[in-house]
Amino acid sequence: MTANWCWAPLLASDAEGIWVLIPLAAITIGGIGAIMKMVMNHRERMAKIGMGLDPDAPSKDDSTGCGH
Repeated sequence: MTANWCWAPLLASDAEGIWVLIPLAAITIGGIGAIMKMVMNHRERMAKIGMGLDPDAPSKDDSTGCGH
């Protein structure tokens, strides 16, 4: 069984209602990207803690603009 019953009423309606899908898609994709970034930062932090490193210490590749 396909999901045509879900999209058919929306896509078969007038073209003026379709514009709602673009911001919804952008918000959804942006939210997924933000969640993925948070998960990756958390995993990196946990890996540093697991290796005995201070996760709050600045890394060597952290460019602060000091020129060091």
